[in-house]
Amino acid sequence: MSTWFRARTESDREQLARELTAAEAKLVRQQKDSAATQRRTTEIQEALNEEA
Repeated sequence: MSTWFRARTESDREQLARELTAAEAKLVRQQKDSAATQRRTTEIQEALNEEA
């Protein structure tokens, strides 16, 4: 394998690793937002049930 090709492959892997890290962080944020939304939905449902 040529030095250029090896460097290119390493660069691609580093880029993919950065993208993976960013995607994982985004997923964690989305999961936290989803959990907060679910908690709020439950609170509203409970409030509505108490009024009924």
